[in-house]
Order: sequence, then structure tokens, then C-alpha cells
Amino acid sequence: MMVVYTARKLKLSLTAAPVTIHVGCGGPVVGRVHRPVQAVDNIAPCSSAAGCPIGIRIRELALLVREKKLREAWEVLKSDNPFPAITGRVCYRPCEDACNRGRFDESVAIGAAVERFVGDFGLGLREFAPPPEKREKIAIVGSGPAGLSAAYFLAQGGYRVTIFEKLPMAGGMLVAGIPGYRLPRSVLEAEIGGLERLGVEIRVDCPVGTDPSLAQLQGSYDAVLVATGAHAARALSVPGETAMGVLDGMSLLRQTNLEGRAEVGHRVAVIGGGNVAIDAARCCLRLGAREVTILYRRSREEMRAHDEEVAAAQAEGIGFAYHVEPAAILTRDNRVVGVRLTKTRPGESDAGTSSSDLEQSGVVMDVDTVVVAIGQAVDSSFLRQTGLDATPEGLLAAAPGTSTSAPKVFAAGDAVTGPKTVAHAIAAGKQAALAIDADLQGRETARAQLRHVVSFQELNTDYFVRRERVVQRTLTLQQRLSGFAEVNLDLGEEAAMYEARRCFVCGLCNNCGVCSSYCPEGIIAQGVGTIDIEIDFCKGCGICVTECPRSAIKMEMEA
Repeated sequence: MMVVYTARKLKLSLTAAPVTIHVGCGGPVVGRVHRPVQAVDNIAPCSSAAGCPIGIRIRELALLVREKKLREAWEVLKSDNPFPAITGRVCYRPCEDACNRGRFDESVAIGAAVERFVGDFGLGLREFAPPPEKREKIAIVGSGPAGLSAAYFLAQGGYRVTIFEKLPMAGGMLVAGIPGYRLPRSVLEAEIGGLERLGVEIRVDCPVGTDPSLAQLQGSYDAVLVATGAHAARALSVPGETAMGVLDGMSLLRQTNLEGRAEVGHRVAVIGGGNVAIDAARCCLRLGAREVTILYRRSREEMRAHDEEVAAAQAEGIGFAYHVEPAAILTRDNRVVGVRLTKTRPGESDAGTSSSDLEQSGVVMDVDTVVVAIGQAVDSSFLRQTGLDATPEGLLAAAPGTSTSAPKVFAAGDAVTGPKTVAHAIAAGKQAALAIDADLQGRETARAQLRHVVSFQELNTDYFVRRERVVQRTLTLQQRLSGFAEVNLDLGEEAAMYEARRCFVCGLCNNCGVCSSYCPEGIIAQGVGTIDIEIDFCKGCGICVTECPRSAIKMEMEA
């Protein structure tokens, strides 16, 4: 057999496998130093800890979607993420930031196109768990994303689960803190309805603290998970903060979401730089405010709010003022009439990541409403009522594995970590469910497996064609501001298929056939997602590794 190598291929194959190349016509190999094997221990960057806190198997999902195996795709998605129709809308998609395709042309629209489509497809399905197999009962305090996630995985594990929620509706921050233009109530209710069909009982208007007390739950249940979130607003601590017309961001969102209305004036100043501040400002426009300005004490680059949310707010006409903070809220007859601003500059002590007073600028902004959204904290009254230990930062103290200072009591979510994303909360709930299960069954919690993350440099992009990413469709500006209808529209099945086909499927064999085509010995056969090599006849040249488009094969040392 004569094998012809181009200069590029010869150079790359030598880099991939720095050994002598034996080219022949078969027969056992004696001098081979490396051998090719299928890479089964790697992971795509989109599914790594940095890419997806939940750990969704995105490449497997993409393969199933492109084959139109939607039921199987939904099952893969649900096995990791209980609420894909929710996260497909509200997750800030770190998976797309990590996507290797982003270094080739544009990242795959994983959340908006693929996850949301499959999640919505699943809303029309009916999922039932088998009758509870285990005798143990679990109580969960709080029905936010962490509590709901834990309930899902515990119910799937055969436990009897009851959730206690102090609000009149289930959902926690999902229902109280995320406006309908980002997460429609119908979607949230459908996802929670699926959880109830698994046998999970949810008791709303049932705050835990006095009746029932935490001690009562400890006596009635085999384990208790505290997942109360971080809903308390941080105070601004300036003169005039108690005047009429001063609202905290979380209360504004809660009232708007639960009651459908909130009283705001015509000119609103929103103080803060996070996503709550952005949502509060956008809600104020929809509630009738004529002019809304966000005041932030640092630079645009230092805002915690997600870029997509900031861009949406700017498109809707919300103003932004940077390097300013309120020195006082001005009042007349105990009603807000303005806010006096202090200029700020980057702090010299920490390379510009904080701000310090520069001078009293004398700038007064005429407003009739001030919304304070400078951060959230854990409700300290709950900690006092339950007697649970707190950290110096005021968070719920929990050891690794989510156990607290109280017997049989676990904790997870924002109450432990401080405010994070919905995806982080879902991941924390899943981890708590695993910890509770391990504790009740008398075994160690399984440790996460360290896996190799496939880098862009490991891909052979010669086999990929540049294709533009789908564009997110939205309501018109007039439609947005006329109410709380969902702004980001469904992209549909065609877009989901298209984006799934754009996925590189990093590190996973998809039977493309490149390795078998280039093998000089003709000893590679492919099954469904498998690579079979007649290793006794392999010379260890590494051409299969070099040519693999997605790093699904690697070279390992001979034993």
C-alpha cells in the first residue's frame, strides 16, 4: 500500500505522535510506543464547570436534536436539568462564552435556540415517577430554583418530598424576582406542574420559622433542606431613604410579579449595577414611568449585569449614569423630589475595582421615585427564628456537602452562596439532593470526576465550514413597552436544528468517518459513537488523531 502525505499532514502527525512512523501492509507491530484510543474521558467546554454549572451534556443534546430525536433529546436534557424551558429563557449562557465555535466564527446558540426549543417541546409531554420506593420523607424550605431542583432529583430517587413556601405562589425568585417579559408565568407553572406530577407536594403561604418551626420539621421528616434564597434588600444608608417614593428593587419586582402592579412615578432613578437593577428599571417603564435612569458608582465594564440585559434596557430607552452614587435622597413633605449625587472615581487601593468619594458635586437629579437595587441578602429574621449558624457575611453556614450546624438539616442555593444565577441554584439543589440521599443511605457522596476539557487548539477546523449564528427575534419596541409579554421570541424547530448542526460536538465521536478514511492500514471501523481499531496492526502513526475534526481520539503510551 502506498500512502501519500501532504506537508501539512506529515507535520501535524509528527506533532500528535512524536514517534517513528512505520508504514507497511499489516502485521503485528513490535516497535510501537503510542497507540490511538477513543477519548472517552473528555468533556466539551460548554459542559464543563465553567461552561454549565448544571453540567448539561450539550454535545449529546445537539446530536439528538440534529437527528430530530426530540424525545430522546428531552430525556438527556431533563436528566441533568429539571427545568430546561426556564433556563432556556433566563440563563445567561456561560456555555456560549465557553463554546469552542466562538473562536471559529460565532458560538452556538445553545440556550435560546436548542435548550429552549427542547424544553418547550417537553412541556407537552407527561412525566411520571414510580411510586415512592423509600420510606424516608424530606422537607424543603423554599420553592426557588434550588429547592425545586432538589425536590425533582429526590422525587426521582424515590423519596416523599414536601416543599414549604412562604409566598402565595411557588417559584421563589423565579416567580417573585424575574419579570414576565423574561419568564412567562405559563412556562413557570408548567414546569412546576411537572414536578407536582412526580408526587412532590408544595404548600404555599406556609412560612417556616414559628408554625411550623424548623424543630417541628426536624421531628416530622428524615431530612430538611433549607433553600430560602437571598431575597432581603440591602439598605442604601443615606438621608431620606425612608421617604415615600423610595422602593427596594426586590420589593418592586415581587409586587409587580405577584400583584401585576406597583406604584412608581414619572421620573425614576434606579441605584445599582446588577440584574435586579436592570429588571427593576425595565419594569418601571412598563408600569408607566416616562424617564428611567440607572445610577452606578463604577464603570460600565464593572457592572455585574449581563451584557444582553444592559443592551435590552438601552434599546428600551433607559439611561445610564456611571461613576455616581447618591449622597442623599431629597424630600418635601416626606416625599421624594430628587437625589443629590456624589461623583466617584476608581479606588486606588485595588486597581480600580472599587469607588471612593471624589467630591460633593452638587448635582441634583429631579426624580419622584428612587429604586434601591444594590444587592440582596439572606433574611436575618429566618436565621434568628431557626437558630441556624450564619457566616460573618450573614449567609447560612453550611459545610461541604451542604450540611448545617443542626442535625438532619441541609442547605443550598443563594442562602449559602449569596446571590448567583438560576443555573447555579439548580446545580446546588442537585448537589444537595445527592448529599441528602448519601446521608440517609449511609454512604459517601460521590465525588465529581475530573475530565479533560477539549480546547479549541485540539480541534481540526479544516473540516468545518463557517456559518452565521441565528439572530434572536424579539418584540418590537412598542410591543415591549405596552406590557409584560415575553420579549425574546421562540426561534422554532428549524433554528434549533440549524444551531445543533453548527455544534462541533467537541471530543465526541459522531461517526464522521474521517479517521477510517485516512488510516493507512485500513484498520479503523466505526460503530454508533464508537471507534474500533485493530490494534495489533496499528503502527502508532497518529494520523487518525491528527485528522479527527473533534478530538475524539487520543494517543496513549503503550503499557
